[in-house]
Amino acid sequence: MLAPGFDHDDGATAGTSSNVAVPSVYRTFVFVGPRAAATRPDNGRITRIVPQEYLCDGEVCPEVTTALYLSPEDLASPQSIAKLFLRAIGLDPDPTTPDPTE
Repeated sequence: MLAPGFDHDDGATAGTSSNVAVPSVYRTFVFVGPRAAATRPDNGRITRIVPQEYLCDGEVCPEVTTALYLSPEDLASPQSIAKLFLRAIGLDPDPTTPDPTE
């Protein structure tokens, strides 16, 4: 479900994080695209969950929304998707568990 007036051309942009004055009403953005676009390098490892928006208060800029990147192939495994969704919304009971889609 999208917010009223959501502009598909100017909405949340995959692959970018931004500092915002007012965070989105959505906690997690889900982007589905080619596998190469659905995996992001992060200090030598691949990650699918990254900050989408930050809300700065002086020098402190915590993440306020998250982006989850999936490929069409990922959608074939409901168990893997469930694990990734739990991680993306911060409800993974054991975040040290390896990424189920790697």
